Amino acid sequence: LTEGRDIAVSPNGDLGIIFGDEAVINNVLDLIDSPEGSWQAHPELGNPIPIGEIPDSNPSNLAIERFIAQIK
Repeated sequence: LTEGRDIAVSPNGDLGIIFGDEAVINNVLDLIDSPEGSWQAHPELGNPIPIGEIPDSNPSNLAIERFIAQIK
């Protein structure tokens, strides 16, 4: 995926390969966009904070720390 989360296609029809900073950005965005437990192979990965919902209170520090640890 490109910086804009789009698929890069070269003029000859091959899919583009992303390296470096763009790859890191996509990996972090994948974690943010995926709820925790949604990846069958790695259920511990994903965003522990409910997506699209406004929690009644602030997310717990533990959830935030787990999420930051995944990004690192």
